[in-house]
Amino acid sequence: MHILFLTQIIPYPPDAGPKVKTWHVLRHLANKGYRVTLASFVRPEEREHIPVLKQVCQDVFTVPIHRSRIKDIGYWLRSNFTGRPFLVERDDLIGMRSLVNQIIAKEGVDIIHADQLTMTQFGLPNNHALKTTPGKTNSGDLPFRIFDAHNAVWTIVERMKDNAAWFLKPVAELEARRIKQYEGMIVSTFEHTLAVTEPDRVALEDAVASTTSQNELINSPITVVPIAVDTQELQQVQRAGGSKNILTLGTLRYPPTADGIRWFAN
Repeated sequence: MHILFLTQIIPYPPDAGPKVKTWHVLRHLANKGYRVTLASFVRPEEREHIPVLKQVCQDVFTVPIHRSRIKDIGYWLRSNFTGRPFLVERDDLIGMRSLVNQIIAKEGVDIIHADQLTMTQFGLPNNHALKTTPGKTNSGDLPFRIFDAHNAVWTIVERMKDNAAWFLKPVAELEARRIKQYEGMIVSTFEHTLAVTEPDRVALEDAVASTTSQNELINSPITVVPIAVDTQELQQVQRAGGSKNILTLGTLRYPPTADGIRWFAN
């Protein structure tokens, strides 16, 4: 069984939530004997970690990605033209599309495992995903597709508008609406979806229900697989009785983490 695993970021070292989850999933699949081909975007500082991934995956292919505010403005303008979320437009690079097509054509892929929302577009049969018919079953032209959602992203962006400046609130609201529509379409189109929590599963079902009929929702299975903890490497910390100290593990670039810290501080 050959799995093409698509990631937006090199999933090593496991020093952030998404990377922790993806790293454990990759190791689990490899330990089960699956042939795993990893295709990932890569930043310059991540290249040094590729050899570690090659010890787990049979093949590792990367596509360089560079962020800039100027490019982001262009992607945002394009999203207003296509109707797709800004987050999806920003990661729609021809290099990744060409790589995925080459791997599928040459390697005989059985499963596409799209890790997080923006990578799902590379498992769709065309460049404009919103034109895909929601609820359509696999035609046989594509491998079995799994959407590893991690989170219901539309809920994160919807909460972000609460802390956004007044002039950014309409932008966040529009993006949340587009992401919800896109997530609903992906869950309906892909053969299976994975979420990390029950609230995320419910939110993804809500996204499907907002764009499709209830009958189509039944044909879009969503399984909750919580983020793993490596108990061989990490031992439980004994908490002192009555302590009010809080240790937060996470990046402040992730809005829910910043929101949580702000809530406790206030």
